[in-house]
Amino acid sequence: MRKNGWRNSNESDFYRKSTDDETFFKLLSHMLSELFYNLLAFPEASPALGNVVSPLLSEALHYINENLFTVEGTSELAKQLFVSESYLCRLFQKELHQTPKRYIRDKRLLSAEKMISLGEHPTAVAVKCGFGDYTTFYRNFVAFFGRSPSSR
Repeated sequence: MRKNGWRNSNESDFYRKSTDDETFFKLLSHMLSELFYNLLAFPEASPALGNVVSPLLSEALHYINENLFTVEGTSELAKQLFVSESYLCRLFQKELHQTPKRYIRDKRLLSAEKMISLGEHPTAVAVKCGFGDYTTFYRNFVAFFGRSPSSR
């Protein structure tokens, strides 16, 4: 199975049947964005696209993916990459049209949604996904998906 994505049409069918249209298309949009970004970030996988993405951004995304549930935020990421937070934020804004904080939060929420859909309890998922408390997780989940984590 791929780390970020659907392994086959059965998994996409599961999400299609178990979520409302808006949530499904939001998930699909995020997955496609990540797919296209990865095609640009790793030119060896797609030589025709060339090296379009900043190597620093590739390194940042790699670090985020490896430490998704433990990364403390933009300051930790900037220190890891030996750049200022403001430079890192500008780079994310320029190339991904979002802040590093939002990118991390959205990836955590997408992971949380998958864990919950597989039967894990929302409070346990909030802790696993690196949210400081359930209230923060709940508020972000509702804002992102338009429903509570426990609703199915």
